[in-house]
Amino acid sequence: MGPACRVKYASHGSCCDGVMGRRSFGNIRKFRSGRYQARYFYRGTWYKADHTFRTKADAAAWLSIKQAEITGGTWIDPGLSRETFEEYADRWTKTRTDLARTTRG
Repeated sequence: MGPACRVKYASHGSCCDGVMGRRSFGNIRKFRSGRYQARYFYRGTWYKADHTFRTKADAAAWLSIKQAEITGGTWIDPGLSRETFEEYADRWTKTRTDLARTTRG
C-alpha cells in the first residue's frame, strides 16, 4: 500500500492507487459510444444486462448486485422470467380443473 492509502480492497487485491486487477466476477466492456456493457458467467451460460451503463462504476455495481443475488440464493434466471403475468395467469387458469367455470373465463 502506498503512503497515502489507508484501505486495501479485497475485491481486486490492490491498493487504491488506481491500479486494479482482474474482476473476480463477470466482466465489463466499453463500447465506442462510451457506454458500458456488463455480463457474467453462471451455470454454463453468459448473462448480460438488458441495458448498457453510462459509467463503468454503474456496470460494476450491477455485477455486484447479481453476484449478491447468486450467493444469497435470490437470483432468478432471466431466461425463465420472459413470460408475462398475464400469459402465466391465462395458462394457469386453463389447466386448472377445480375452478368454477366463471373463474376460468
